Amino acid sequence: MQKSLDIFKAEPQSVFDVICKRKNTGFYMPAYQRPYSWDERNVSDLFFDCKNVFDNLIDSSDAIIFLGSILSVDDSSALTVYPLAKRDKPEDIKLIIDGQQRLSTLMLIILCLNERLRILLPNLKKIINSEKNEEIKDVLDELRQIVAQLEIDTSDSVIVTTADHEVYKYLPKIIRSQVDCWGRSEKNAKYTSPISELLYSYQRHIVEQRDSAVFKPLDLSSMNISAKRVINNVKEIRKQLDCVQNGFQFKSPDGEIDERINIKDLVDVETLDICLDLPIDADLAKAAESYPKVAEIIYIALFTKFLLHRVCLTYVEVNNESYAFDMFEALNTTGEPLTAIETFV
Repeated sequence: MQKSLDIFKAEPQSVFDVICKRKNTGFYMPAYQRPYSWDERNVSDLFFDCKNVFDNLIDSSDAIIFLGSILSVDDSSALTVYPLAKRDKPEDIKLIIDGQQRLSTLMLIILCLNERLRILLPNLKKIINSEKNEEIKDVLDELRQIVAQLEIDTSDSVIVTTADHEVYKYLPKIIRSQVDCWGRSEKNAKYTSPISELLYSYQRHIVEQRDSAVFKPLDLSSMNISAKRVINNVKEIRKQLDCVQNGFQFKSPDGEIDERINIKDLVDVETLDICLDLPIDADLAKAAESYPKVAEIIYIALFTKFLLHRVCLTYVEVNNESYAFDMFEALNTTGEPLTAIETFV
């Protein structure tokens, strides 16, 4: 008798598990999926929820955000992929039936976090080189290693292949049917949809900035006019990351400004060690007091860890597209509207 687990698998996974850990997975948006539609309000709401749950995490190790589900079908044989350059496709392809809005938005946030980490890391290296106190220097170097690893972890918005081309060797993790094509050469690659265009453009930007001492933000003005919604969301994410960098000082939906989190108040908070693997000790707090840029880097590192490991989804994989549609209908016809964001504290 066939078991239900042979038909579908469902498990809670962190953002890191879904996006970053799946290094060779491409997410494929079928033509019947509506275009990307989340706007700046959706983005700001997500950040505000993250701030609230981060505050709760300081007191409770159980605090997480549940961001709904991702419903997919394995299509590693690329039977539904069109157009297709067969030799250029990713090893692992997931056809996304439901959850493209949250998946795409999370990919945008990860990309912007990578950009911010690349901008900040050289500043930290300069501070380390100028510091005379060996104990403080050692603490800052530990922070540098954490930030460098986070830069690696957030680089997974593309799939690295063995192709020789310095740009086309990278495949965007998200593409859309009929308008995009994974390709390891200029001849085969086609990234027209807004999300895939941004992922490709950012990777090209990284390559172009490789020999620069200072990493510059991606210039969004070169993107196609059809990507306006994605461009606006990236601008909003950058704005929200400015709030994070300023001590998680967000503006609430009713217009009130949150109280700034001080690094000294995070010293020896056990949950930051247990849940985020980023403990703040007295020496690091002292360095943050001496160097405001260090405090900014700590805030961004904490948020990056939080997003990757405390924002969770239910990842559902079905072995048959028709079963997937049945499950989609069941998930969305329960008599109650689905909640976009749920928090657990």
